[in-house]
Amino acid sequence: MERMLTLTVVYMSSSASSRILMYTGHNELIGGDAHYAFDLINELYSKGCKVELVTDQNKLFKDRADAWLKVDLVPGYLDTSPKLFKPHFIEKFYSNLSDNQSSLTIFQLAVFKILSYSIGSRNIAGYLKIFMRVVLLTYVRAHTSNALVFYRVFKERRGAVDVFHFNNGGFPAKVAGVFGILMAKCFKVERIVMTVHNIPRKRWLPIDVLCDLIVRKCCTDIITASDRVRDELLANRKIPAELCRTIRCGLEDISLLGSELCLRKKGELGVGHHQPILLISGNYEEERKGHVPLLRAIGKVKKKFPNVLLLIVGGGSEEKKSDLETLIETLGISENVRMLGYRRDIYELNSVADVCLTPSVGDESIPYTIIEAARLGRPVITTTVGGCSEAVDDGRTGFVVEPYDIDMLSERIEILLGSSELRHEMGEKSRELFLSRFLLSSRIEEHFPAYGFD
Repeated sequence: MERMLTLTVVYMSSSASSRILMYTGHNELIGGDAHYAFDLINELYSKGCKVELVTDQNKLFKDRADAWLKVDLVPGYLDTSPKLFKPHFIEKFYSNLSDNQSSLTIFQLAVFKILSYSIGSRNIAGYLKIFMRVVLLTYVRAHTSNALVFYRVFKERRGAVDVFHFNNGGFPAKVAGVFGILMAKCFKVERIVMTVHNIPRKRWLPIDVLCDLIVRKCCTDIITASDRVRDELLANRKIPAELCRTIRCGLEDISLLGSELCLRKKGELGVGHHQPILLISGNYEEERKGHVPLLRAIGKVKKKFPNVLLLIVGGGSEEKKSDLETLIETLGISENVRMLGYRRDIYELNSVADVCLTPSVGDESIPYTIIEAARLGRPVITTTVGGCSEAVDDGRTGFVVEPYDIDMLSERIEILLGSSELRHEMGEKSRELFLSRFLLSSRIEEHFPAYGFD
Protein backbone atom coordinates (compact mmCIF):
# COMPACT_ATOMS: atom_id res chain seq x y z
CA MET A 1 0.00 0.00 0.00
CA GLU A 2 1.33 3.40 -0.92
CA ARG A 3 2.38 5.15 2.28
CA MET A 4 2.63 8.73 1.08
CA LEU A 5 1.12 10.87 -1.64
CA THR A 6 3.32 12.93 -3.90
CA LEU A 7 4.31 16.14 -2.13
CA THR A 8 4.52 19.48 -3.86
CA VAL A 9 7.59 21.32 -2.63
CA VAL A 10 7.80 25.05 -3.18
CA TYR A 11 11.09 26.84 -2.54
CA MET A 12 11.88 30.52 -2.84
CA SER A 13 15.29 32.02 -3.44
CA SER A 14 16.26 34.09 -0.42
CA SER A 15 19.03 34.92 1.95
CA ALA A 16 17.11 32.91 4.55
CA SER A 17 18.99 29.66 3.90
CA SER A 18 17.28 27.38 6.40
CA ARG A 19 15.03 24.77 4.84
CA ILE A 20 12.01 24.09 7.03
CA LEU A 21 9.80 21.00 6.98
CA MET A 22 6.67 21.33 9.11
CA TYR A 23 4.43 18.45 10.08
CA THR A 24 1.16 19.52 11.66
CA GLY A 25 -0.77 16.58 13.08
CA HIS A 26 -4.57 16.80 13.02
CA ASN A 27 -7.70 14.85 13.67
CA GLU A 28 -11.37 15.51 12.91
CA LEU A 29 -11.35 18.96 14.55
CA ILE A 30 -9.36 21.73 12.90
CA GLY A 31 -8.82 24.67 15.23
CA GLY A 32 -6.24 27.05 16.61
CA ASP A 33 -3.24 24.75 16.12
CA ALA A 34 -3.91 24.64 12.37
CA HIS A 35 -4.47 28.40 12.34
CA TYR A 36 -1.05 28.82 13.95
CA ALA A 37 0.63 26.61 11.35
CA PHE A 38 -0.87 28.52 8.43
CA ASP A 39 -0.05 31.93 9.93
CA LEU A 40 3.51 30.86 10.67
CA ILE A 41 4.02 29.51 7.16
CA ASN A 42 2.51 32.62 5.56
CA GLU A 43 4.91 34.85 7.48
CA LEU A 44 7.99 32.67 6.97
CA TYR A 45 7.22 32.37 3.30
CA SER A 46 6.87 36.14 2.95
CA LYS A 47 10.34 36.51 4.48
CA GLY A 48 11.79 34.23 1.81
CA CYS A 49 12.16 31.08 3.89
CA LYS A 50 12.06 27.70 2.18
CA VAL A 51 9.06 25.92 3.66
CA GLU A 52 7.33 22.59 3.10
CA LEU A 53 4.16 21.49 4.89
CA VAL A 54 2.97 17.92 5.45
CA THR A 55 -0.02 16.68 7.44
CA ASP A 56 -2.43 13.75 7.71
CA GLN A 57 -5.03 12.71 5.18
CA ASN A 58 -7.91 15.01 6.10
CA LYS A 59 -10.50 16.69 3.86
CA LEU A 60 -11.32 19.35 6.43
CA PHE A 61 -7.67 20.36 6.60
CA LYS A 62 -7.67 20.83 2.83
CA ASP A 63 -10.67 23.15 3.11
CA ARG A 64 -8.99 25.21 5.84
CA ALA A 65 -5.75 25.37 3.84
CA ASP A 66 -7.66 26.84 0.91
CA ALA A 67 -9.10 29.51 3.23
CA TRP A 68 -6.10 30.31 5.44
CA LEU A 69 -2.96 29.68 3.38
CA LYS A 70 -2.06 32.85 1.48
CA VAL A 71 0.96 31.50 -0.34
CA ASP A 72 1.48 29.22 -3.31
CA LEU A 73 2.25 26.12 -1.28
CA VAL A 74 0.44 22.81 -1.59
CA PRO A 75 0.47 20.65 1.58
CA GLY A 76 1.61 17.05 1.30
CA TYR A 77 -0.54 14.36 2.92
CA LEU A 78 0.93 11.43 4.83
CA ASP A 79 -0.61 8.04 5.48
CA THR A 80 -0.17 8.11 9.26
CA SER A 81 -1.80 5.83 11.80
CA PRO A 82 -4.34 5.50 13.27
CA LYS A 83 -6.49 6.44 10.32
CA LEU A 84 -8.63 9.52 10.81
CA PHE A 85 -12.42 9.19 10.88
CA LYS A 86 -12.22 5.38 11.20
CA PRO A 87 -14.10 4.36 14.37
CA HIS A 88 -12.93 1.37 16.42
CA PHE A 89 -15.27 -1.65 16.44
CA ILE A 90 -15.91 -1.09 20.17
CA GLU A 91 -17.02 2.47 19.34
CA LYS A 92 -19.34 1.14 16.62
CA PHE A 93 -20.82 -1.43 19.00
CA TYR A 94 -21.35 1.10 21.79
CA SER A 95 -22.79 3.70 19.41
CA ASN A 96 -25.25 1.14 18.03
CA LEU A 97 -26.45 0.32 21.56
CA SER A 98 -26.79 4.02 22.37
CA ASP A 99 -28.83 4.73 19.23
CA ASN A 100 -31.25 1.84 19.83
CA GLN A 101 -31.82 1.94 23.59
CA SER A 102 -35.59 1.73 23.28
CA SER A 103 -35.41 -1.63 21.49
CA LEU A 104 -32.61 -3.30 23.47
CA THR A 105 -33.13 -6.60 25.26
CA ILE A 106 -32.58 -6.73 29.02
CA PHE A 107 -29.13 -8.26 28.46
CA GLN A 108 -28.16 -5.61 25.85
CA LEU A 109 -29.38 -2.82 28.12
CA ALA A 110 -27.27 -4.20 30.98
CA VAL A 111 -24.22 -4.29 28.70
CA PHE A 112 -24.89 -0.72 27.61
CA LYS A 113 -25.13 0.50 31.21
CA ILE A 114 -21.85 -1.23 32.11
CA LEU A 115 -20.06 0.26 29.10
CA SER A 116 -21.47 3.71 29.94
CA TYR A 117 -20.16 3.71 33.52
CA SER A 118 -17.46 6.37 33.86
CA ILE A 119 -14.19 6.01 35.73
CA GLY A 120 -12.18 9.21 35.70
CA SER A 121 -12.33 10.89 32.30
CA ARG A 122 -13.45 7.79 30.36
CA ASN A 123 -16.31 5.34 30.38
CA ILE A 124 -15.83 1.57 30.39
CA ALA A 125 -16.23 1.47 26.61
CA GLY A 126 -13.24 3.82 26.28
CA TYR A 127 -11.07 1.66 28.52
CA LEU A 128 -12.20 -1.48 26.70
CA LYS A 129 -11.15 0.08 23.39
CA ILE A 130 -7.68 0.79 24.82
CA PHE A 131 -7.45 -2.77 26.21
CA MET A 132 -8.35 -4.32 22.85
CA ARG A 133 -5.80 -2.16 21.08
CA VAL A 134 -3.11 -3.31 23.50
CA VAL A 135 -4.07 -6.99 23.11
CA LEU A 136 -4.16 -6.75 19.31
CA LEU A 137 -0.86 -4.81 19.24
CA THR A 138 -2.67 -1.96 17.45
CA TYR A 139 -0.46 0.69 19.03
CA VAL A 140 2.75 -1.20 18.29
CA ARG A 141 1.77 -1.63 14.65
CA ALA A 142 0.70 2.03 14.38
CA HIS A 143 3.92 3.37 15.89
CA THR A 144 6.03 1.12 13.67
CA SER A 145 4.07 2.29 10.62
CA ASN A 146 4.54 5.96 11.57
CA ALA A 147 8.27 5.50 12.06
CA LEU A 148 8.48 4.01 8.56
CA VAL A 149 6.41 6.87 7.09
CA PHE A 150 8.80 9.47 8.48
CA TYR A 151 11.83 7.36 7.63
CA ARG A 152 10.77 7.64 4.00
CA VAL A 153 10.05 11.37 4.36
CA PHE A 154 13.56 12.14 5.58
CA LYS A 155 15.27 9.61 3.33
CA GLU A 156 13.78 11.37 0.28
CA ARG A 157 15.04 14.72 1.66
CA ARG A 158 18.37 13.55 3.00
CA GLY A 159 20.51 16.65 3.56
CA ALA A 160 17.71 18.97 2.38
CA VAL A 161 16.05 19.72 5.73
CA ASP A 162 17.65 22.07 8.26
CA VAL A 163 14.63 22.46 10.55
CA PHE A 164 11.90 19.95 11.36
CA HIS A 165 8.95 21.56 13.13
CA PHE A 166 6.24 19.33 14.59
CA ASN A 167 3.13 21.39 15.33
CA ASN A 168 1.11 19.42 17.87
CA GLY A 169 -2.25 20.02 19.59
CA GLY A 170 -1.57 18.69 23.06
CA PHE A 171 1.03 16.18 24.17
CA PRO A 172 1.52 13.39 23.25
CA ALA A 173 -1.64 13.99 21.13
CA LYS A 174 -0.59 13.12 17.56
CA VAL A 175 2.06 10.53 18.41
CA ALA A 176 3.00 10.13 14.73
CA GLY A 177 4.81 13.46 14.97
CA VAL A 178 6.89 12.25 17.90
CA PHE A 179 8.22 9.49 15.66
CA GLY A 180 8.83 12.19 13.06
CA ILE A 181 11.05 13.87 15.66
CA LEU A 182 12.91 10.58 16.19
CA MET A 183 13.49 10.11 12.46
CA ALA A 184 14.63 13.72 12.09
CA LYS A 185 17.26 13.03 14.75
CA CYS A 186 18.32 9.83 13.04
CA PHE A 187 18.84 11.76 9.79
CA LYS A 188 20.85 14.42 11.66
CA VAL A 189 18.45 17.32 11.11
CA GLU A 190 20.13 20.26 12.82
CA ARG A 191 17.11 21.91 14.48
CA ILE A 192 14.12 19.93 15.77
CA VAL A 193 11.22 21.99 17.14
CA MET A 194 7.88 20.97 18.63
CA THR A 195 4.98 23.31 19.39
CA VAL A 196 2.43 22.24 22.04
CA HIS A 197 -0.86 24.15 22.01
CA ASN A 198 -2.92 22.41 24.66
CA ILE A 199 -2.57 21.07 28.18
CA PRO A 200 -0.54 17.82 28.13
CA ARG A 201 -2.01 14.74 29.73
CA LYS A 202 -0.38 13.25 32.78
CA ARG A 203 2.06 10.44 32.20
CA TRP A 204 0.32 7.09 32.76
CA LEU A 205 0.82 4.93 29.66
CA PRO A 206 4.02 3.23 28.42
CA ILE A 207 3.88 5.35 25.25
CA ASP A 208 4.01 8.46 27.44
CA VAL A 209 7.39 7.43 28.82
CA LEU A 210 8.69 6.76 25.30
CA CYS A 211 7.38 10.09 23.95
CA ASP A 212 8.95 12.01 26.84
CA LEU A 213 12.29 10.30 26.23
CA ILE A 214 12.22 11.08 22.50
CA VAL A 215 11.43 14.78 22.87
CA ARG A 216 13.94 15.23 25.70
CA LYS A 217 16.75 13.62 23.72
CA CYS A 218 15.89 14.87 20.23
CA CYS A 219 14.22 18.30 20.40
CA THR A 220 16.35 21.43 20.35
CA ASP A 221 13.37 23.60 21.31
CA ILE A 222 9.83 23.06 22.59
CA ILE A 223 7.43 25.97 22.04
CA THR A 224 4.35 26.26 24.22
CA ALA A 225 1.41 28.46 23.24
CA SER A 226 0.86 29.73 26.80
CA ASP A 227 2.59 29.85 30.16
CA ARG A 228 -0.02 27.48 31.53
CA VAL A 229 0.82 24.86 28.90
CA ARG A 230 4.52 25.30 29.67
CA ASP A 231 3.96 24.88 33.41
CA GLU A 232 1.88 21.75 32.87
CA LEU A 233 4.45 20.30 30.46
CA LEU A 234 7.21 20.75 33.03
CA ALA A 235 5.12 19.38 35.91
CA ASN A 236 3.32 16.48 34.20
CA ARG A 237 5.93 15.32 31.70
CA LYS A 238 9.21 16.29 33.40
CA ILE A 239 10.47 18.11 30.31
CA PRO A 240 13.61 20.17 31.10
CA ALA A 241 12.78 23.86 31.54
CA GLU A 242 15.70 24.92 29.35
CA LEU A 243 14.06 23.23 26.34
CA CYS A 244 10.80 25.16 26.67
CA ARG A 245 9.85 28.67 25.66
CA THR A 246 6.41 30.29 25.52
CA ILE A 247 5.48 31.90 22.21
CA ARG A 248 1.84 32.90 22.15
CA CYS A 249 -0.12 32.67 18.91
CA GLY A 250 -0.61 35.95 17.10
CA LEU A 251 -2.65 37.58 14.38
CA GLU A 252 -1.99 40.19 11.75
CA ASP A 253 -3.34 43.60 12.64
CA ILE A 254 -6.27 44.87 10.62
CA SER A 255 -8.14 48.13 10.51
CA LEU A 256 -11.34 48.40 12.50
CA LEU A 257 -14.64 48.14 10.64
CA GLY A 258 -16.24 51.57 10.25
CA SER A 259 -19.60 52.41 11.83
CA GLU A 260 -21.38 52.56 8.48
CA LEU A 261 -20.16 49.09 7.53
CA CYS A 262 -21.12 47.79 10.99
CA LEU A 263 -24.67 49.03 10.45
CA ARG A 264 -24.73 47.39 7.04
CA LYS A 265 -23.58 44.10 8.54
CA LYS A 266 -26.28 44.30 11.19
CA GLY A 267 -28.78 44.84 8.41
CA GLU A 268 -27.55 41.70 6.63
CA LEU A 269 -28.00 39.77 9.86
CA GLY A 270 -31.43 41.27 10.48
CA VAL A 271 -30.28 42.77 13.78
CA GLY A 272 -31.62 46.04 15.18
CA HIS A 273 -29.19 48.97 15.36
CA HIS A 274 -29.35 49.12 19.14
CA GLN A 275 -29.90 45.44 19.87
CA PRO A 276 -27.23 44.10 22.27
CA ILE A 277 -25.15 41.43 20.53
CA LEU A 278 -23.06 38.70 22.13
CA LEU A 279 -20.76 36.43 20.14
CA ILE A 280 -19.27 33.00 20.78
CA SER A 281 -17.08 31.42 18.13
CA GLY A 282 -15.91 27.82 18.30
CA ASN A 283 -16.76 24.27 17.31
CA TYR A 284 -19.79 23.33 19.40
CA GLU A 285 -18.89 19.66 19.04
CA GLU A 286 -16.35 20.31 21.81
CA GLU A 287 -18.12 20.59 25.14
CA ARG A 288 -15.06 22.33 26.58
CA LYS A 289 -15.93 25.46 24.59
CA GLY A 290 -18.71 26.17 27.09
CA HIS A 291 -21.78 26.59 24.93
CA VAL A 292 -24.12 24.91 27.44
CA PRO A 293 -23.32 27.09 30.48
CA LEU A 294 -23.41 30.16 28.25
CA LEU A 295 -26.90 29.31 27.02
CA ARG A 296 -28.05 28.86 30.60
CA ALA A 297 -26.55 32.26 31.43
CA ILE A 298 -28.45 33.81 28.51
CA GLY A 299 -31.64 32.52 30.12
CA LYS A 300 -30.82 34.72 33.12
CA VAL A 301 -29.56 37.72 31.11
CA LYS A 302 -32.79 37.75 29.09
CA LYS A 303 -34.74 38.79 32.19
CA LYS A 304 -32.87 42.11 32.32
CA PHE A 305 -32.15 42.49 28.59
CA PRO A 306 -35.13 40.88 26.78
CA ASN A 307 -33.81 41.61 23.28
CA VAL A 308 -30.25 40.35 23.83
CA LEU A 309 -28.99 38.28 20.88
CA LEU A 310 -26.31 35.58 21.07
CA LEU A 311 -24.63 34.68 17.77
CA ILE A 312 -23.11 31.20 17.76
CA VAL A 313 -20.43 30.82 15.10
CA GLY A 314 -18.84 27.46 14.36
CA GLY A 315 -19.70 23.97 13.20
CA GLY A 316 -20.36 20.57 14.73
CA SER A 317 -22.38 17.44 14.21
CA GLU A 318 -26.12 17.48 13.55
CA GLU A 319 -26.60 15.49 16.76
CA LYS A 320 -24.81 18.11 18.86
CA LYS A 321 -26.63 20.92 17.10
CA SER A 322 -29.95 19.22 17.85
CA ASP A 323 -28.98 18.92 21.53
CA LEU A 324 -28.20 22.64 21.72
CA GLU A 325 -31.41 23.56 19.90
CA THR A 326 -33.40 21.46 22.38
CA LEU A 327 -31.71 23.24 25.29
CA ILE A 328 -32.38 26.64 23.69
CA GLU A 329 -36.06 25.81 23.35
CA THR A 330 -36.26 24.45 26.89
CA LEU A 331 -34.71 27.63 28.28
CA GLY A 332 -37.16 29.77 26.32
CA ILE A 333 -34.45 31.72 24.51
CA SER A 334 -35.14 30.73 20.89
CA GLU A 335 -35.58 34.39 19.91
CA ASN A 336 -32.32 35.31 21.65
CA VAL A 337 -29.99 32.82 19.98
CA ARG A 338 -28.95 32.37 16.39
CA MET A 339 -26.71 29.53 15.19
CA LEU A 340 -24.78 30.76 12.15
CA GLY A 341 -22.58 27.72 11.47
CA TYR A 342 -19.05 28.01 10.11
CA ARG A 343 -18.38 31.51 8.79
CA ARG A 344 -15.56 33.28 7.01
CA ASP A 345 -16.74 36.76 8.04
CA ILE A 346 -15.63 36.50 11.67
CA TYR A 347 -13.94 39.91 11.29
CA GLU A 348 -17.27 41.58 10.59
CA LEU A 349 -19.11 39.54 13.22
CA ASN A 350 -16.60 40.50 15.90
CA SER A 351 -16.93 44.11 14.78
CA VAL A 352 -20.69 44.25 15.35
CA ALA A 353 -20.61 42.33 18.66
CA ASP A 354 -20.87 44.30 21.87
CA VAL A 355 -19.26 41.55 23.93
CA CYS A 356 -17.29 38.47 22.81
CA LEU A 357 -17.34 35.33 24.92
CA THR A 358 -14.99 32.39 25.33
CA PRO A 359 -16.55 30.58 28.32
CA SER A 360 -14.27 27.52 28.15
CA VAL A 361 -14.86 24.74 30.67
CA GLY A 362 -12.14 22.31 29.55
CA ASP A 363 -8.39 22.67 29.29
CA GLU A 364 -6.98 24.57 26.34
CA SER A 365 -4.29 27.13 25.72
CA ILE A 366 -5.16 30.65 24.50
CA PRO A 367 -8.10 30.41 22.07
CA TYR A 368 -7.86 32.45 18.88
CA THR A 369 -11.38 33.69 19.55
CA ILE A 370 -10.06 35.89 22.38
CA ILE A 371 -7.24 37.25 20.25
CA GLU A 372 -9.59 38.00 17.34
CA ALA A 373 -11.92 39.94 19.60
CA ALA A 374 -9.10 41.87 21.28
CA ARG A 375 -7.68 42.82 17.87
CA LEU A 376 -10.94 44.61 17.08
CA GLY A 377 -11.17 46.30 20.45
CA ARG A 378 -13.91 44.17 21.95
CA PRO A 379 -14.26 43.36 25.65
CA VAL A 380 -14.01 39.63 26.28
CA ILE A 381 -15.48 37.40 28.97
CA THR A 382 -13.59 34.15 29.47
CA THR A 383 -12.80 31.68 32.25
CA THR A 384 -9.88 30.66 34.43
CA VAL A 385 -9.44 27.49 32.36
CA GLY A 386 -6.08 26.81 30.70
CA GLY A 387 -4.34 29.86 29.31
CA CYS A 388 -7.53 31.88 28.68
CA SER A 389 -6.78 34.35 31.46
CA GLU A 390 -3.40 35.14 29.84
CA ALA A 391 -5.31 36.96 27.11
CA VAL A 392 -7.79 38.88 29.30
CA ASP A 393 -6.86 41.23 32.15
CA ASP A 394 -9.76 40.76 34.56
CA GLY A 395 -11.61 44.02 35.14
CA ARG A 396 -9.47 45.88 32.60
CA THR A 397 -9.97 44.30 29.15
CA GLY A 398 -12.92 42.14 30.09
CA PHE A 399 -13.81 39.65 32.79
CA VAL A 400 -12.48 36.26 33.87
CA VAL A 401 -15.03 33.99 35.54
CA GLU A 402 -15.00 30.50 36.99
CA PRO A 403 -16.02 27.73 34.56
CA TYR A 404 -19.63 26.56 34.92
CA ASP A 405 -20.43 29.51 37.24
CA ILE A 406 -23.61 30.57 35.46
CA ASP A 407 -24.53 33.27 37.97
CA MET A 408 -21.09 34.88 37.72
CA LEU A 409 -21.12 34.67 33.93
CA SER A 410 -24.58 36.18 33.57
CA GLU A 411 -23.71 38.95 36.04
CA ARG A 412 -20.60 39.95 34.10
CA ILE A 413 -22.55 39.96 30.82
CA GLU A 414 -25.16 42.24 32.39
CA ILE A 415 -22.50 44.62 33.69
CA LEU A 416 -21.06 45.08 30.21
CA LEU A 417 -24.41 45.31 28.44
CA GLY A 418 -25.50 47.92 30.95
CA SER A 419 -22.69 50.38 30.21
CA SER A 420 -21.56 51.44 26.74
CA GLU A 421 -18.84 53.56 28.37
CA LEU A 422 -17.39 50.52 30.15
CA ARG A 423 -17.51 48.47 26.96
CA HIS A 424 -15.68 51.22 25.08
CA GLU A 425 -13.05 51.61 27.80
CA MET A 426 -12.43 47.88 28.10
CA GLY A 427 -12.40 47.55 24.32
CA GLU A 428 -9.62 50.13 24.00
CA LYS A 429 -7.56 48.36 26.66
CA SER A 430 -8.25 45.04 24.94
CA ARG A 431 -6.80 46.34 21.69
CA GLU A 432 -3.75 47.69 23.52
CA LEU A 433 -3.23 44.23 25.00
CA PHE A 434 -3.46 42.68 21.52
CA LEU A 435 -0.82 45.01 20.10
CA SER A 436 1.57 44.34 22.96
CA ARG A 437 1.04 40.59 23.38
CA PHE A 438 -0.44 39.04 20.24
CA LEU A 439 0.79 40.93 17.17
CA LEU A 440 1.76 38.25 14.65
CA SER A 441 4.95 39.83 13.29
CA SER A 442 6.43 40.00 16.79
CA ARG A 443 5.43 36.44 17.60
CA ILE A 444 6.95 35.13 14.36
CA GLU A 445 10.28 36.75 15.16
CA GLU A 446 10.31 34.90 18.47
CA HIS A 447 10.56 31.65 16.47
CA PHE A 448 13.84 32.67 14.81
CA PRO A 449 16.18 31.51 17.62
CA ALA A 450 14.48 28.09 17.61
CA TYR A 451 15.10 27.86 13.87
CA GLY A 452 18.71 28.96 14.27
CA PHE A 453 18.21 32.22 12.37
CA ASP A 454 20.62 35.05 13.10
